[in-house]
Amino acid sequence: MPNDTVLVVDDDQASCETLGDILELQGYSVALARTGTEAESFVLATPVNAALLDLRLPDRNGLEILRFIKQRSPETEVLMISGYATLASAIEAMRDGAFGYVQKPVNVEEVLSGLQRALERQRMAREIRQANAEIRERIQELELLLETTRLVSSSLELMDVLQLLAKQMVNRLQVTLCHISVLEADSAHLNIRATFPVREVAWELSVGRRIPLDTTPTYRRVLEGRESVVLRADDPSRPLEAEEVLRAATGAGSILLVPMVVKNRAVGVVTVLEARQWERSPFTQEKVNLCKAMASGAAIAIENVLLFEDRERAHLATLSALASALDARERETHAHSARVQGYTLTLARTMRVPEAELKAVGAGALLHDVGKIGIQDAILLKPGALTDEEWVVMRRHPLIGAEILKRLTHLEGAREIVVAHQERWDGTGYPAGLKATAIPLCARIFAVADAFDAMTSDRPYRKKMAYVDARKEIARCAGTQFDPEVVKIFLTIPAEVWAEIERRAQTV
Repeated sequence: MPNDTVLVVDDDQASCETLGDILELQGYSVALARTGTEAESFVLATPVNAALLDLRLPDRNGLEILRFIKQRSPETEVLMISGYATLASAIEAMRDGAFGYVQKPVNVEEVLSGLQRALERQRMAREIRQANAEIRERIQELELLLETTRLVSSSLELMDVLQLLAKQMVNRLQVTLCHISVLEADSAHLNIRATFPVREVAWELSVGRRIPLDTTPTYRRVLEGRESVVLRADDPSRPLEAEEVLRAATGAGSILLVPMVVKNRAVGVVTVLEARQWERSPFTQEKVNLCKAMASGAAIAIENVLLFEDRERAHLATLSALASALDARERETHAHSARVQGYTLTLARTMRVPEAELKAVGAGALLHDVGKIGIQDAILLKPGALTDEEWVVMRRHPLIGAEILKRLTHLEGAREIVVAHQERWDGTGYPAGLKATAIPLCARIFAVADAFDAMTSDRPYRKKMAYVDARKEIARCAGTQFDPEVVKIFLTIPAEVWAEIERRAQTV
């Protein structure tokens, strides 16, 4: 891709410059090095997307430079180039992290094709890491929201709940102070209802203090616009009223104001203060998002009559976002979670699974592979076959997923699918080697739905099966991979039903 930086390392000046010219014509930013020392110096000083590296250099072995590059910058893709390559050297280079091997005399098309594929893998790995980070953030938000929900669902008085929420905010965000203020009935004042920590708190932040909105335009803006605001003490444009709360926080720093909103109506403000000086704002987007999640919970506590409605909405939205992030990890599984959830629920309803259990079944189907976020990229994205040791790690993903959901009591019923979705009817599955009816029914149902989706979906390495062929394959595996009774029910459902589920999933 244009603007990617490629380092060409070759002791042959003519070859080095020719390759550099060709790559520049393709839009790459090119650097040239004639020795291993020059290559190391460049890598230390400049980020490199890819390197074309000669195996034989006047001062160093090319494999040494390969190891140096991969240690310094594991993301950098390296193509080895040599006129003296042996099978042993090629194997060693690949083991040390090289993407590929090109023989001299160099074929330009081969180099450009290899470089393009290497950079594409690099971009995909970067996208997957970003997706993993988003997944972890969604899980953290969901955990926090559910913790908040448990608090507001308790028998505690509102003041006690808000005090616990303020404490939780300080501990979770690692900030100096938090106070929660509620909009009074006249809509002209905020009333501070909770502050943490409470020891030696300044009067300006004490519980019971009323904040007039006519003299605090920033608070008014947060309430009316229902948007978060971050202020820094050293920002000359900050509103004057921010000075007193910053002084009350025992020194200059930053302040985050987050509205508490219920049904599109602001009912109060969460104020988080950081007294320490930071070169940049201490409130990263992740912290702002966590604070928003907590503020949502506090709003629910204030408007308890809307507790169930708001909890369900937040719960379903988070599940959908999490499932989308999971599917985004691998391009070949687009809409996989939505399809397999639809297939699983259809089978479950046909098998007369109680309606009260279907929500957990759907959540488990949606999140069945959530444990894969705990598997290292080197194993999860490995293009070749896994070693025995790597398979041991990979087969832990159902247990990792179950552990994630264990902390989310609202999803307790979904854990059965997550932990048992790789078990087989004949007992040869994992992680526990459960057999027959020892496998939870919902996991047995899911196994058929998941296999059906895998068979009838395109993959980069094969085309999808026709419905008739997938149906025959599932029937053939009854009694070995699948519960015969589930397969029997599956075979009674018309093809049109599965096709409609697939169509709907593509629009999600």
